[in-house]
Amino acid sequence: MPYEPLEAGPCGQFIKVENETEGVIPQRPLLNLEDPAILINNGLAPSTSDERFQEQMAYAVCSLVHTAFRAALGRQVVWGFQNPTDRNQLLVKPRAFGSNNSFYDRQNGELCFGYYKSEAADSYPGTIYCCLSHDTIAHEVTHALLDGLRAHFSLPMSPDVLALHEGFADLVAVFQHFSYEQVVRTAIRKSRGNISRADLLTDIARQLGQTRRDTKSALRSAIDSSLQSVERRREQGSQTRRVCMTRKLEPHELGGVLVVAVFEAFITVFRRKTERLVRLATGGSGRLPPGDIPLDLQDALAEKASKLASQFLNICIRAIDYCPPVDITLGQYLRAVITADRDLVPDDSWAYREAWIDAFRRHKIFPASVQDLSEESLLWLSPEQQSF
Repeated sequence: MPYEPLEAGPCGQFIKVENETEGVIPQRPLLNLEDPAILINNGLAPSTSDERFQEQMAYAVCSLVHTAFRAALGRQVVWGFQNPTDRNQLLVKPRAFGSNNSFYDRQNGELCFGYYKSEAADSYPGTIYCCLSHDTIAHEVTHALLDGLRAHFSLPMSPDVLALHEGFADLVAVFQHFSYEQVVRTAIRKSRGNISRADLLTDIARQLGQTRRDTKSALRSAIDSSLQSVERRREQGSQTRRVCMTRKLEPHELGGVLVVAVFEAFITVFRRKTERLVRLATGGSGRLPPGDIPLDLQDALAEKASKLASQFLNICIRAIDYCPPVDITLGQYLRAVITADRDLVPDDSWAYREAWIDAFRRHKIFPASVQDLSEESLLWLSPEQQSF
């Protein structure tokens, strides 16, 4: 965790966690993460029934995502809400209400997480807390951070505006998976280095999805479910239909097209960067033998995946500064990504920008008013280059 002085709550400079349960103030004292007994154990042990751990989890994930935004932008990120009180922190409520829902409340400057009874027929009907879902926390705090960067992105002037909010929040949650070393190594081992089959990394809110009555899968995924892996399609010689952008999709579904396109670009660059490692590990054949891949290769692939995910997360976040202040479209977001990355890294030796453009083209996300999908055509022009 990034260090900052904490008051009981926990309460820091930007985030304050509340310990109430749907308006009921508990008799126990506020959680003090500065307590030496907690510090010496590296925090509270994970527990689904300990309310103090729920508060620690909510603070930790919010703080990590906030830190990722500061690192990508190189500056402090302020909240978009204007609270009538003197509170400058985002108020996080881990047990705000009894419902299968969570949301960012801009008017009050709050993140509210619900709790509910599991609906899965084959599982114990226990209480499920949304604040124990890493992806739910990361998703909702991203809404708050994006609101601080572009306040008018909450105005639904077109289907793309809300879709960008939802898709961008899911992208942050997915790429945050790769910051946890043990999770990445486990996923690499189970998928044998094929990120497109690494459910631990690509599923979004898997735990909450498994508690629903009608499904046992994650709520959403960064992988296009209508696509088979490249390897399997080659083996079967089959063609599959890609999920593509259409204005008929609701915001979460339309945002899902953005997530799938960006993650497809990520997988493309990951394969470019790791194919040499696979050839070295297989004596030049490029075909891994059955069973677990070698430990050294697992470590090397996990390291590459984590570093690349951090770069892609930075690319996604930096692009917000290049987006128009209102009425954003997914095509304009692509132009913002290409322009921001070109400004920072003119020499794109691994063709990151090519991967982005190709992925957006395959999923039919096209910007308006450009001659073609070349990198030069997609760049935003400076005021001096504009023709009026």
